Formats: sequence, C-alpha cells, structure tokens
Amino acid sequence: MVQGEAELKDKKESGKRDMDDRPEFEKKIAAGRVIGAAVLASIGICVLLAVWIQARFRPFFGFARPADVQAFRGALFAASIILVILNRVINGRLLKAPFEGDARKGLRILFLAAVISLGLAELPAILGLVLFLTCGLSSDFIALAFVSLVLVFMYFPRPTSWESYLALKPPSCRIGGNR
Repeated sequence: MVQGEAELKDKKESGKRDMDDRPEFEKKIAAGRVIGAAVLASIGICVLLAVWIQARFRPFFGFARPADVQAFRGALFAASIILVILNRVINGRLLKAPFEGDARKGLRILFLAAVISLGLAELPAILGLVLFLTCGLSSDFIALAFVSLVLVFMYFPRPTSWESYLALKPPSCRIGGNR
C-alpha cells in the first residue's frame, strides 16, 4: 500500500472512531433539521399570507405598483437566480474545507453549511412575496416559492450525507468532491 493511501485509510478510520461518539452528531443534525423545518414553516406562512391577501382584497393588484413592473419583476427574478448560484457556490466551498478527519471540526463545517444554505434557500420565496405584495403577481410568487422549496429539500440535513462527508467519502451528488 502506498503511503498516501495508508494516511487516507487512517483518516477515514479516525473519522469513524470520532463518530462513535454520536451525541454531538445527533445534536447537530437535530438542530439543522429544526432550522430546516423553521424555513419550511416560514415558506408556508408566506404562502398562507399570499392566499389570505388575495382572498381578502379580491381582485388584488398589489399595494404599491411600481412604474415599470417588468423591470421590477426581472430584477427580483435575477436576484433569485443569483441567490441559487450563490447558495451552490458557498455550500460547495464550505464542504471542501479540510478537516483532517477531525469529526468535531467536520460537524461544525456541516452545520455551518446547512444553516447558510437553508437561510439562502428561503430568500427566493421572500422575494416572490415582495413581488406579490407590490405587483399582485401570484404566479410569480408561486414559482419563486417552489424554487425555495426545492432548495430546502436539496440542502436539508441528512444523516447519511453527513456521515459520508465525515468518513471522507463525498456524497454522490457532489461534483469535484476531492479534498
């Protein structure tokens, strides 16, 4: 066996030994899941608010219609696209940070990545709500809320993904998982 392979094997085994102490792992994954559930609840509240406003003020054309609706709409959609890309870039960079088989450091990285990714995942729905409240465009709100839901499900903390990351085996969905 080559020396580099032996070091990698030792790191993997060290990560597994560190994860035998599961309480810290369980605590972090549970906290990440609570944050994910809170983001889902927030998106749900936005949807309920939009439905209530649309029913209460029928027909609803928005509270403060901008002079150029299409430009405003384009700007918010562009911001949402930028947020999706930014989310992917930040998540990827965080997960490429070396942790040398130290499970505690790996858990901190995973938790930070989950919190940031889930927070960014919520923003397209909020931008959609702003678009709905200003212009009354419910279909645009629904589209952006759907984008947020997809992002939340993509970045929701999963024990199997976290365990494979800590064992220095990147999940199959990661591109360029070499650290």
